[in-house]
Amino acid sequence: MWSLRRWPAGSSWAGTRGVVDEAVVRRTCPAPGEGLVFVCGPPPMEAAVASLLMKGGHTNVVLLSSGTVHAATNGPPAAADEAAG
Repeated sequence: MWSLRRWPAGSSWAGTRGVVDEAVVRRTCPAPGEGLVFVCGPPPMEAAVASLLMKGGHTNVVLLSSGTVHAATNGPPAAADEAAG
């Protein structure tokens, strides 16, 4: 799933728009335990989305910040609480 927080006026973007929240996660991600979820974006956004995923029961989350893979399988990253704040 791709989500744009900002888009140009008149954009033809038909995908998800706005901040990724619990409703977007439930609507677009596989059920917990049914797959691996990759999250890519600015590190604070990745941490906030990973936190939402973990709270929803996902245990296989991979963060792709800055081209580096960080597996977050034992709970959300430390920065998640600050980013979700």
